[in-house]
Amino acid sequence: RKRSFDEATLPHWYWQHNEDADPDTEAAWTAYGAAENERLERNFAVKKAVRLNSTYCVSFEHNIQYRADDPAKQRAVRRGTRGSVLREPAERGPVSREPSK
Repeated sequence: RKRSFDEATLPHWYWQHNEDADPDTEAAWTAYGAAENERLERNFAVKKAVRLNSTYCVSFEHNIQYRADDPAKQRAVRRGTRGSVLREPAERGPVSREPSK
């Protein structure tokens, strides 16, 4: 039997694109794409920093995205839900995959 759930409560990651906007509003944030979100969630489960691509890395210790070639260039990241960056996600069970390197 298939378990029903509200997809809007699943975890989703966002980066702060507008530092001038109030961080407690949706207007300040942009959602990561599905592939990036999966990598972030998998590595978040084991609290391991992740390199998203050739340009950006994410530190869960500091909740920031930073440039690989210039770590001083940083933006906040936040874990919300698919429905809202401002909502706490429903917790999932353990992730079975190994973290990305």
